[in-house]
Amino acid sequence: MASKWVDQLRNYVLFRELSDEELELIAKATKEESYQADEVLFNYGEKGGNLYLISEGMIEITIPIMRFDSKEERVSLLKEGDCFGELSFFDNKPHSARATAIKPVKVVVINNNDYERNIKENLEAGYEVQKKILAKIVNIVRDMNTRYSYKPFLE
Repeated sequence: MASKWVDQLRNYVLFRELSDEELELIAKATKEESYQADEVLFNYGEKGGNLYLISEGMIEITIPIMRFDSKEERVSLLKEGDCFGELSFFDNKPHSARATAIKPVKVVVINNNDYERNIKENLEAGYEVQKKILAKIVNIVRDMNTRYSYKPFLE
């Protein structure tokens, strides 16, 4: 069954540069979940631990705005091929946002505890996996910083 996941994981930007051996470590910690429209996958402040990869559907990521009306602001609208939950997945801290299905969605879920156990079995491959995934996440954060920076307003 793991080979099915290896092929599927290769479709996601986070994992494109990984070898079959490296993908196999991740595949062992992988399962699929489905959610209905308007269903919340996780809330702001909840314990994290999963990395989510969208295989079908759309997810809205919102953050609470500290105002008197307690509204939320959309920070991302994610679609097939995107991932989310990566911060809590790696630092095991509570989620900093809410993830809600906009329409029925299928996600590939990678559990952090299972993932860590698997990469400890093969430290050399595990190191390469961590290094490559974190490089991709750094690029995602840099892109977000650029998108939300004040630079265009200052020029």
